[in-house]
Amino acid sequence: MKILVPVDGSESSDKAVRYALSLVKGEEDEILILNAQPLYNGFGLSTNSFARQEQLEQMRALQQKSSKKVLDHSLEILKSAQVTVRTVVRNGDPGY
Repeated sequence: MKILVPVDGSESSDKAVRYALSLVKGEEDEILILNAQPLYNGFGLSTNSFARQEQLEQMRALQQKSSKKVLDHSLEILKSAQVTVRTVVRNGDPGY
């Protein structure tokens, strides 16, 4: 069985990780921990193209740092589990 668990660092996502762990029945099961980050379009950044590029890179670095912190926390909850755990980060527009 494969279990997808979206996480955002909240107490609710911690509960979801623990619940997913309770569903695991054997070593063939897999938990996929997903952290979704919004697409950052650069609205409001400098109009200077070099400064704008640097600001976008800084935003991406902050998003990566944030995702790593959230995923590491979820992995800590799962560290003693006898289950395959994968992590993934996706960026996108929620479309609403």
